[in-house]
Amino acid sequence: MYEAIVKSSVDAVVIANRDGDVVFWNDSAAAMFGYTSDEVLGTYVHDILPAHSLRRKADLSFQKFKKLGTGPLIGGTIQVQGRKKSGASFDVQFGVNVVTVNGELFVFAFLRDVSEVVSLQRKLEQLANVDELTNTLNRRAFMAQAEAAISSARRHHEPFSVLMLDIDFFKKINDQYGHHAGDAALVSFAITVSGALRREDVLGRIGGEEFSIALPKTAADAAVAVAEKVRLKVASSMVRAGDVSFGMTVSIGVTALGDTDSELSSLQKRADKALYEAKDSGRDRVVLG
Repeated sequence: MYEAIVKSSVDAVVIANRDGDVVFWNDSAAAMFGYTSDEVLGTYVHDILPAHSLRRKADLSFQKFKKLGTGPLIGGTIQVQGRKKSGASFDVQFGVNVVTVNGELFVFAFLRDVSEVVSLQRKLEQLANVDELTNTLNRRAFMAQAEAAISSARRHHEPFSVLMLDIDFFKKINDQYGHHAGDAALVSFAITVSGALRREDVLGRIGGEEFSIALPKTAADAAVAVAEKVRLKVASSMVRAGDVSFGMTVSIGVTALGDTDSELSSLQKRADKALYEAKDSGRDRVVLG
């Protein structure tokens, strides 16, 4: 009865001896990994199951198991990348345990393909953190990452700056060309600005046509230089929306972390004030606040 249950389990069931050689491989394992039972019996389990990047780590772990007959994974559940016979990687979750039969130790695992669940989790995480239109961070995610960057700057006594950006006359773009053109402008703007930033810089859409950038390890003068680079790139870019093409400009307010700044909001208020000074003084310019 036990053998019939294990053979027909919807989960892949793999059993290996103390040396790591596969001694049992059910039909679900064959379907999951693409290897038949005849192909894997007697094969070292870590030569076929884990993704290549995990094989050395898995082998070292099993060597410790061989000596001790136990290990940190025994009795627990883990999620890693597996590898099919075709070479394709996938997300697999499994629980590992041991059993002694006639004085011989065996390790067994029940494995389940969780690729669809992991993919859904990643999509939900992206929806929670990324602005769907511009593919930049949304307001909540930007605030969280920028706050973390400020904390790091304070701990390490490093400079830190914030930019507030607003596309000039954005309402006129919508009114003249339609909302589809406004969306195209936002997408183009985000791509242009991202291309002017470093990997460690943080860009987020705060709302509407307003964006913010956190610049770690960047003092005020360097932040102004970054802002000018962004301004010039935006001014020289063209937006194409259907049959129409048009240019746009951006106004930018800049500020740097000061001794009295305790949180991101104080920097944003100062940068926002500088942004409005840029707009009031003619737009398409950078103002340091």
